[in-house]
Amino acid sequence: MSKRSYVDAVIKGLRSVSSVDVDFIPKTEDSKSLTNDKCNGNSRKRIIVRLILSIDRRETTEAAMETVKLALEMRHLGVVGIDLSGNPKTGEWTTYLPALKFAQEQGLNVTLHCGEIRNLKEIKNMLEFHPQRIGHACFFEDEHWRKMKSSKIPVEICLTSNIRTFSVPSIEVHHFDTNIRYDIDSSILVICVFVSCQTPDTPSIGSISAT
Repeated sequence: MSKRSYVDAVIKGLRSVSSVDVDFIPKTEDSKSLTNDKCNGNSRKRIIVRLILSIDRRETTEAAMETVKLALEMRHLGVVGIDLSGNPKTGEWTTYLPALKFAQEQGLNVTLHCGEIRNLKEIKNMLEFHPQRIGHACFFEDEHWRKMKSSKIPVEICLTSNIRTFSVPSIEVHHFDTNIRYDIDSSILVICVFVSCQTPDTPSIGSISAT
């Protein structure tokens, strides 16, 4: 299955949803239909879908660029960004940097899964890249938190993933509580809603009940 056929299958699945109206409105268009369209006699709810395509850390520079170009081609279907994720022990930051720079130059938002393992050099380089969002931040030191906050980069935290992948030993010492929860000057926080799935870097997550 190619990257394009995979995304096409995802979009087909979303379009098959019958309980709500699903729209893929490009970022540049009006998004007023997030609420019920009762003015026109339509009481059905509508959701506007935004898609982020992922670069896997196992990929080459060429494969990463292919993902970015695909995202640009599919902007009319609501693709708004690029994500770098996968096994944090795999690959080098410099491998994906050309594709990520190109993505930002073309106006795509970039999310970086960062600090899932202790790799201070990579954390520093990722923060200096100024992504639109950081994921995880499990092994951030004080200087990294200061840099992220001063750059106003939102951080996305997935509590379940961090515990199940042993990035954090327990919920009691999770950095959400120690570095974010009571920090009124923190950057915007995005809590990742857990969905039961299995990925190459998090094989154990598939065994968790979403309830």
